[in-house]
Amino acid sequence: MNAYELAQEWQNKYGEDTLEERIEWHKKFGLVYVTPKLFILASELTYDPITKDLDMHNTFTNAWFIELAINASDESLFEHVKRVLPNKAEWVVWYRNSVEKVHAYKWDEFARKAGV
Repeated sequence: MNAYELAQEWQNKYGEDTLEERIEWHKKFGLVYVTPKLFILASELTYDPITKDLDMHNTFTNAWFIELAINASDESLFEHVKRVLPNKAEWVVWYRNSVEKVHAYKWDEFARKAGV
Protein backbone atom coordinates (compact mmCIF):
# COMPACT_ATOMS: atom_id res chain seq x y z
CA MET A 1 0.00 0.00 0.00
CA ASN A 2 1.15 3.53 -0.67
CA ALA A 3 0.99 6.33 1.91
CA TYR A 4 -2.33 7.71 0.64
CA GLU A 5 -3.99 4.29 0.82
CA LEU A 6 -2.67 3.82 4.37
CA ALA A 7 -3.98 7.29 5.30
CA GLN A 8 -7.38 6.40 3.83
CA GLU A 9 -7.45 3.18 5.84
CA TRP A 10 -6.53 5.02 9.07
CA GLN A 11 -9.09 7.78 8.48
CA ASN A 12 -11.85 5.24 7.80
CA LYS A 13 -11.05 3.49 11.07
CA TYR A 14 -10.51 6.47 13.40
CA GLY A 15 -11.70 9.65 11.69
CA GLU A 16 -14.96 11.51 12.08
CA ASP A 17 -14.69 13.14 8.63
CA THR A 18 -13.68 11.60 5.33
CA LEU A 19 -10.07 11.85 4.26
CA GLU A 20 -11.13 14.07 1.36
CA GLU A 21 -12.79 16.51 3.79
CA ARG A 22 -9.62 16.62 5.91
CA ILE A 23 -7.48 17.22 2.82
CA GLU A 24 -9.76 20.06 1.62
CA TRP A 25 -9.64 21.71 5.06
CA HIS A 26 -5.85 21.51 5.14
CA LYS A 27 -5.58 22.91 1.61
CA LYS A 28 -7.35 26.04 2.89
CA PHE A 29 -5.91 26.32 6.39
CA GLY A 30 -2.88 24.09 6.69
CA LEU A 31 -0.47 21.88 4.84
CA VAL A 32 -1.03 18.85 2.63
CA TYR A 33 1.94 16.77 1.49
CA VAL A 34 1.39 13.56 -0.46
CA THR A 35 3.85 11.26 -2.22
CA PRO A 36 3.67 7.49 -2.69
CA LYS A 37 5.85 7.09 0.44
CA LEU A 38 4.63 9.98 2.62
CA PHE A 39 1.30 11.55 3.60
CA ILE A 40 1.13 14.55 5.97
CA LEU A 41 -1.72 16.80 7.10
CA ALA A 42 -0.54 19.59 9.40
CA SER A 43 -1.59 23.05 10.54
CA GLU A 44 -0.22 25.88 12.61
CA LEU A 45 -1.84 26.60 15.96
CA THR A 46 -1.16 27.84 19.47
CA TYR A 47 -0.01 25.24 21.98
CA ASP A 48 0.01 25.87 25.74
CA PRO A 49 2.55 23.48 27.32
CA ILE A 50 1.11 24.00 30.80
CA THR A 51 -2.53 23.19 30.05
CA LYS A 52 -1.78 21.11 26.92
CA ASP A 53 -4.49 23.11 25.12
CA LEU A 54 -4.43 23.42 21.33
CA ASP A 55 -6.00 26.62 19.95
CA MET A 56 -6.60 26.84 16.22
CA HIS A 57 -8.39 30.19 16.46
CA ASN A 58 -5.55 32.30 17.82
CA THR A 59 -3.65 34.43 15.29
CA PHE A 60 -0.42 33.94 17.24
CA THR A 61 0.87 30.46 16.47
CA ASN A 62 3.77 28.70 18.12
CA ALA A 63 3.33 25.09 16.98
CA TRP A 64 2.84 22.73 14.10
CA PHE A 65 0.06 20.24 14.77
CA ILE A 66 0.58 17.04 12.81
CA GLU A 67 -2.95 15.75 12.34
CA LEU A 68 -2.03 12.75 10.23
CA ALA A 69 1.37 11.47 9.13
CA ILE A 70 1.84 8.19 7.30
CA ASN A 71 5.26 6.89 6.37
CA ALA A 72 5.35 4.05 3.83
CA SER A 73 9.15 4.01 3.66
CA ASP A 74 11.92 2.72 5.88
CA GLU A 75 13.16 6.25 6.61
CA SER A 76 12.50 8.22 9.81
CA LEU A 77 9.07 9.85 9.95
CA PHE A 78 10.56 12.57 12.18
CA GLU A 79 13.05 13.44 9.45
CA HIS A 80 10.34 13.59 6.79
CA VAL A 81 8.07 15.81 8.89
CA LYS A 82 10.84 18.25 9.74
CA ARG A 83 11.86 18.48 6.09
CA VAL A 84 8.27 19.05 4.89
CA LEU A 85 7.22 21.73 7.40
CA PRO A 86 7.76 25.09 5.65
CA ASN A 87 8.87 27.03 8.73
CA LYS A 88 10.23 26.44 12.18
CA ALA A 89 7.85 26.73 15.14
CA GLU A 90 8.54 26.56 18.86
CA TRP A 91 6.67 23.24 19.14
CA VAL A 92 5.70 20.22 17.07
CA VAL A 93 2.63 18.43 18.50
CA TRP A 94 0.44 15.46 17.64
CA TYR A 95 -1.84 12.78 19.03
CA ARG A 96 -0.68 9.20 18.65
CA ASN A 97 -3.01 6.49 17.33
CA SER A 98 -6.11 8.68 17.77
CA VAL A 99 -5.62 8.80 21.54
CA GLU A 100 -6.27 12.32 22.82
CA LYS A 101 -2.97 12.65 24.68
CA VAL A 102 -0.84 15.47 23.34
CA HIS A 103 2.72 14.57 22.40
CA ALA A 104 4.82 17.70 22.14
CA TYR A 105 8.46 18.41 21.42
CA LYS A 106 10.30 21.67 21.27
CA TRP A 107 11.51 22.18 17.69
CA ASP A 108 15.18 21.53 18.51
CA GLU A 109 14.34 18.34 20.43
CA PHE A 110 12.18 17.22 17.51
CA ALA A 111 15.10 17.96 15.14
CA ARG A 112 17.43 15.81 17.28
CA LYS A 113 14.92 12.94 17.05
CA ALA A 114 14.95 13.44 13.28
CA GLY A 115 18.72 13.14 13.36
CA VAL A 116 19.30 16.57 11.83
